[in-house]
Amino acid sequence: MKTGLQVGLETSLPPEAALQKQSRWNWQEVNMASRINTRLTDAYGRTLDYLRISLTDRCDFRCVYCLPPEGVDPIKQKAVLATDEVLRLARVFAALGVCRVRLTGGEPLLRKDIVSLVRGLSTITGIEELLLTTNGSRLAGMVGLLKQAGLKGVNISIDSLQRQRFSAITGRDRLREVVCGLQQAVKQSLKVKINTVALKGLSRVEVHDLCDLAYQLPIEVRFLEVMPLCGSAWQPNLGLSLSTVRTWIEEKFKLVPLARHYQPAESFSLQGGVGRIGFIQPLSQPFCHTCNRLRLTADGTLRLCLYAHASVDLCRPLRQGASDREIGNIIKAAIWHKPLGYEVLKNTTNHATLPKIRQLGG
Repeated sequence: MKTGLQVGLETSLPPEAALQKQSRWNWQEVNMASRINTRLTDAYGRTLDYLRISLTDRCDFRCVYCLPPEGVDPIKQKAVLATDEVLRLARVFAALGVCRVRLTGGEPLLRKDIVSLVRGLSTITGIEELLLTTNGSRLAGMVGLLKQAGLKGVNISIDSLQRQRFSAITGRDRLREVVCGLQQAVKQSLKVKINTVALKGLSRVEVHDLCDLAYQLPIEVRFLEVMPLCGSAWQPNLGLSLSTVRTWIEEKFKLVPLARHYQPAESFSLQGGVGRIGFIQPLSQPFCHTCNRLRLTADGTLRLCLYAHASVDLCRPLRQGASDREIGNIIKAAIWHKPLGYEVLKNTTNHATLPKIRQLGG
């Protein structure tokens, strides 16, 4: 009979050239890796203290840069981590040095136990900041409870403030509800960021409208490059250059640089305004060398990199009786194989083969 630790080693780690011959690890390799790596530091010296937990792969939006036209195979409900399983894995990660957790999806607010999850996660020793990324359509009626449960901040996806274009991008006429959710989050004094994917067709007027929000409110509006993580929906001309977006912004606003502190966003305050503007450019200005992230999918798979298929199943050992120590050893061994990142994308000729963001967690 296999132990919990041995089960967790039957991984899809990693298809990259340097590891092609290593289809699975044996017990001795895990013990060696866990002895060497007593905290979550990878082979490139990066400290991994930020965990993004996808709570579901389901979403009530169908954003063009997230979901391919043919859709994705949904995770079977019985495979999705239950409340207690999410909390237990989070405790293991926290014991290994993770101090920042973000809940993602899909749409995490579709989870009926979302408030209980937030409450449980917020009490775990070592987790200093608990955040959530959402499309915002269900946020207004839940944000007060989430704040009381211990949530510190939200990222809300808003790709346009023009109703018709918002509907075209998301497949849903829900802009009013999303804006209401934004307003309620600000009223609750949460840390609020807006994520705007710079899609082709984004206009100067739309950019200025979004920046006006950051000028008036204590929020950060961040413009993101489109990433090729949407399967067959990916096209090289799907996105708009962020240099164009920045030029438009500087026509109206004075940008004052802020210290980056290894953050993915290059951020600026708006002179005379309240909030901030940010630019995230993972393709044209990759920041993989400072990556501190790990991803846990809704079915308990530890994903090491957005661009790579390297992964480890934590659900099976969890459900088959592995101790926290054994699960911790699996995690510590796995992160030693976290790829540098961007070189995986550079060497990819067929972007449809890359992981899909809907399944990874945004």
